[in-house]
Formats: sequence, C-alpha cells, structure tokens
Amino acid sequence: MSATADVQGISEFFATPPGPAKDPTDGTVAVAVQPSDMVGICHVEGRQFTVKTHYLDKPAEPLSDAAMSRIFHIHIKEALPGDILVFMTGQESIQGLQKMVEDTAERLPNDVPKMLVLPLYAALPQEAQQRVFNPAPRFTRKVILATNIAETSVTVPGVRFVIDGGKSKVKRFHNTLGFESLVGKAISKSSADQRKGRAGREAPGQCYRLYTEKSYNELEPQMSPEIQRSNLSSAVLAIKARDLDTSSGGMDDIRFFPFLTPPSDDALERACLQLHWIGALDAKTGKITPLGRQIARMPLPPQLGRVVLEAAKPERDCLRDVIDIVACLSVESIFLPAETEDAREKAAEARSQLFRRSGDHMTLLATKAALERFSAIMIARSDGKPGDRPRSSEKSEDFHSNVKGILKCMLRGRAKHR
Repeated sequence: MSATADVQGISEFFATPPGPAKDPTDGTVAVAVQPSDMVGICHVEGRQFTVKTHYLDKPAEPLSDAAMSRIFHIHIKEALPGDILVFMTGQESIQGLQKMVEDTAERLPNDVPKMLVLPLYAALPQEAQQRVFNPAPRFTRKVILATNIAETSVTVPGVRFVIDGGKSKVKRFHNTLGFESLVGKAISKSSADQRKGRAGREAPGQCYRLYTEKSYNELEPQMSPEIQRSNLSSAVLAIKARDLDTSSGGMDDIRFFPFLTPPSDDALERACLQLHWIGALDAKTGKITPLGRQIARMPLPPQLGRVVLEAAKPERDCLRDVIDIVACLSVESIFLPAETEDAREKAAEARSQLFRRSGDHMTLLATKAALERFSAIMIARSDGKPGDRPRSSEKSEDFHSNVKGILKCMLRGRAKHR
C-alpha cells in the first residue's frame, strides 16, 4: 500500500451510491445516502527494513547549505556500501547543489571514497535518468539529488541514507487569474514517510530530515488532491462529451458528477466559463456544442485544441505552423538542460540566435525549424540513418503525429456528412 494513498477516502467513495450533493434549482442539500458495507480494504505489506530518523535542533536556512553539510557528514562518517538520496525542490536547486558538492568532493583526501553526484528530475533526458540505476564504480558512493519523482515514481537501488529537505514544488491553478504556476511548499506527513521509506528498501537505513520534529508534527497529513488545485477545463469537457453530468431529472450540471474529491464551485464555474468562451459549451443550457465535441477528441488542453481547429480552416493557411507550436507547448521544455555552468553559457549563447521579438511562440517555431534542418543534415551525413533524438524532441514529434492523425479523421468525417 502506498504511504500517500488516501485508502479510507477511496473506500468510502465506492461504498456510497452516487448522488447529487445538492439540488442546484433551489440550493437545498440532498438527503445523505447510507454507505454500503460491501467494500473492503485489502492491505498487502511490502518488505521494509528499519529506518532511523534524525531531526535538526533548529530550522536550517538556506536549504542547500544544510543538505551539503549533511551529505559530507554521512560520506565521511559512514562506510561503504550505502548511497545517498537527497530530496530537493526543483531543477535549479539540484543543479546548484550538484556544483557545490562536486567542487568540494574534488578536494577530499585520497583515503576517502570518491563521490558520483547524479541529478534526477522529470525534465532530465532519459539516458541521464538511467545513470542513477547503474552500480557505482569501486570505492565510490552515489549521491542522487532528486525532486519528488524519486518519492513514489521510481525506486533507486543501493540507497541507505535519505536527506529530506521537507519541501516540494506543486502545480497550482489560480482561478481568479486564469493561469498555472509551480509553488514551493512544505510536504505532507505521508510524503515525508514515503521519502523516509526509500532508505529501507534493501537494508536498514537512516533518514536525515532538514527540519525539526516540531515542524514534522505540524505538517498536513496528506497533500491536497490535484483536482483541487488544477485547471478543470479538460476534465469538465471530457465529462460533458460523455454526457456524465446529467442528473436523473435530465438536467445538465457538472455538480451532479460524483467526484472522488469534489473541487470547489468556483473552480468548476471558471472551467465552464473558459469552455463557453471558446464555444465548447452552450451558454444557456450548459450542454456541449458540436465544436466542443471536436475539441474533446484532441489530445490537448481545450484552448489549444480550439486553436488547432481554427487553424485547420482552409482560409487560415497556417495549420502546419500551429501544430508545430502546439507540439512544442505539449512538453515541459523543448530545450535540454545543460549539466555544467560552461555548458549552460554555451547553450544560452546558441539559443539567443533562435529568439524572436514577436514572442515565445515564434521562438518555438524557429527552434522547431532549426531542428528539422539540423536533423536533415545529420541524416545525410550518416548515410540516411537517423541518430538518437532527445526525449523532448521525440515527445513533440509523437504529439505532432497524433494531432495530425486526429485532424485527418475529423476532416474525413466532415466530408462524409456533406
């Protein structure tokens, strides 16, 4: 059982027959339905070794300095084998700490084991992520600097020591402003326990928390569900497209849908307004429009799906460019992260030639065109054999192909009905 799963909430959801929380016609609360006792919970315990927990006596600032101090304390004090897993907030903090640790490790005495510092975050190329799973060379300790991707998504073998910074970045949608942002905040108790468990997967381990025991006791039990801090326009459109929001009386209202964790009325209202603005929902009835059904078939956020459909009109004559831009927007970043300061400076200089004053979208289009030209040259030099491509480029190309394929099917459907 995952330490971060709200098992009781899931059990209660499936045990309770679906029904509206309130009648939107008069605002009265519906009669509560008694939950069924036919849903049980099966606990399957995994193997877990004892993990000793250490806390700080007082809060540490900045976090990177406290993490670095603890890394070298463990490295010098504890014998091999035993790799170190450090939880940081994001890519920038990881790259900064990596440079600090590597610079200091170069000055260690020869009788101290060497250090192999490896970053691990979602935007990292696949081959770079894979390095953390490879065994360390002889007389070397791996130090993995990771975001919360290493909390539940992957298990890194060889880890005996965990350093928990106590913070993570979460995506939050601002309903009043209409955009998403990544905000750093304290983790929950369940996340802290999950991080601690990474030190005891293969043998007894130790967890060093870079915060006080009092701070741990004040953490929230669980992180707020993603549905309560995300843009709901895609979810609402998918529900509308499948006619899942209709009550027994035939009334269309998204509030009738049985969410596992109901979002706020403000978030649902904002999502419906966004869909109305792009023509996906009828303003009077709240029903999905024919255009909305077309948008729902696109593997895109509704706003981008609407842009692609508009670009598909013959009079626009810009479909290929728009698909290129949308494909670039579908990945976290089309630019690969540079691992050293020197590489970052060279990358910034090279990217400056791609920047366009007309905006970020034109910069993405120019970058995609430059990549195609470069790929054609490399294929020609390698006798027509395509070489390895960055993971972000492959994802962008896959998205490009998917959107084009769906558009072709939709256009064929239009032709049949004429």
